Amino acid sequence: MERLKTYWRKILLGLAIVLFFLAQVFMQKEEEPLLLPTSTKEEVSEPKYIYVDLKGQVYYPGVYKVLEETRLFQVVEQAGGFTSGADRLAINLSMKLYDQSVVYIPHLEEGYPSVHDQDKDGQPVKININQATLEDLMELPGVGEVTASAILSYRMEMGGFSKIEELVNVPGIGEATFERLKDLISIS
Repeated sequence: MERLKTYWRKILLGLAIVLFFLAQVFMQKEEEPLLLPTSTKEEVSEPKYIYVDLKGQVYYPGVYKVLEETRLFQVVEQAGGFTSGADRLAINLSMKLYDQSVVYIPHLEEGYPSVHDQDKDGQPVKININQATLEDLMELPGVGEVTASAILSYRMEMGGFSKIEELVNVPGIGEATFERLKDLISIS
C-alpha cells in the first residue's frame, strides 16, 4: 500500500510538472504575436512637387521645383540666400508655398507697402493676401485683428489663395466686405 501511495505521488508530481510546462508554452504564445507574411503591398505615395517663382533680393532668383509642403525660407536657402540689400522683415519666411506662387523679396530701400501708399498712377498699393502680415491686413478698411487672424489661419490651412474671390471663404468675410476690399488686395 505504501508503494501505491508513492507511485500516485510520483504520477501526480509528473502531471503537475507537465501541466506547468504546458501552461508556460501557452502563456508564451499568447504574449508573442504571431507574425504572418502579408501578401498585400503597401502603396507608397509619390511626393508631390510644386513650382515657385522667387524674385528679388536673393542670389539666384528663378523658378524652383520643390515639395508641396515647402516653406518660403527653404526656397530662399535653395536660391543661395538673401543678398545684403534684402528686406527680410517685409516677408513671412514661414509662409507655406503653393503651386504657381510668385514671391518677391524687396530691397531695404523699397519700404513696406501700405494700403495708404500709392503707386505711380496714384492708385492704392494692393496688399498681397498671400504674403501680408497681421499688421498689413489690419490696414485694410474694416479689417480688425480678429478678421486679419482669420485670413492668416485660412491662408495657412489652405496653402494660400489662388484667386482673391476665395476671401469670402474666410469666416467673418461676406460679399459686402469682399466688395469693399477687392480693389485693395492681390494674390501676387
